[in-house]
Amino acid sequence: MMFEQAVERLRASGHLYEQDGALWFRSTDYGDDKDRVVRKSSGDYTYFGSDIGYVVEKFSRGFDHLVYIWGADHHGYIPRVAGAVRALDLDPEKLQVALVQFAVLYRNGQKASMSTRSGEFVTLREKAA
Repeated sequence: MMFEQAVERLRASGHLYEQDGALWFRSTDYGDDKDRVVRKSSGDYTYFGSDIGYVVEKFSRGFDHLVYIWGADHHGYIPRVAGAVRALDLDPEKLQVALVQFAVLYRNGQKASMSTRSGEFVTLREKAA
């Protein structure tokens, strides 16, 4: 799996450490407010661990720019992912994160459900048009 290869790269370069049976990324070295778990003590990878693998997988397939679209509530996630990109010796300028903020909108008098995961959202630019 790609995230296991990414984790091994980070471990070999000293960016990971084990504590309480979990594997941690030294994200404070990259501006995050605390270090983050990559693999839980159960052996399961966290979403962050999977994101590290996703970044490596995309760049290894030749993509030259990676764009994330996240809800505004995930803004704190940016420093740790950007830190992992730098720790993997990848170009952080090739990582772009767009944040979206949800608001209650109505279509034809009915409340419109929105979700970044499913790609169901309305941009301000779209709404203004």
